[in-house]
Amino acid sequence: MILIDIDQQVLIHHQHTFKISSAKLGPGSEKNSFKTPLGLHAVCDIIGIHEPIYTQFVARKPIGLYPPSQWSNASSIDMILSRIIRLKGLEPGINQGPGVDSYERLIYIHGTHQETLIGTPQSKGCIRMLNHDIIKLCQQIHIGDQINIKERL
Repeated sequence: MILIDIDQQVLIHHQHTFKISSAKLGPGSEKNSFKTPLGLHAVCDIIGIHEPIYTQFVARKPIGLYPPSQWSNASSIDMILSRIIRLKGLEPGINQGPGVDSYERLIYIHGTHQETLIGTPQSKGCIRMLNHDIIKLCQQIHIGDQINIKERL
């Protein structure tokens, strides 16, 4: 089980605690809300497992490397780097189903080019992690593993 604490901005898996960045607009499940959904989820896909660190993804496809030396050129675009853990909501009406579906909302756990913002809510709904941390996490998890996203643990 992976636990995510929105208030403390941490992801806990076994004995590892990783700093994260959740949604700038706070928790919520509504479609197009740019909020981080709460509740029980499952890992439904792990994307980029064989790609190098700092690989940039668009529509879940690798398009090339975006190393730290280029990050100062980035605007406020929410880049997805290194790995993608795609989430599927497991609670009907909360994070699964019409208007609130985490899978359809494309909610991920992923690496970011805005590593200096990790530890503060800054995303557009996803859970951002440091690139080295998302790679480490992806080596420890499996499809079907559960993730519980809570406001406070």
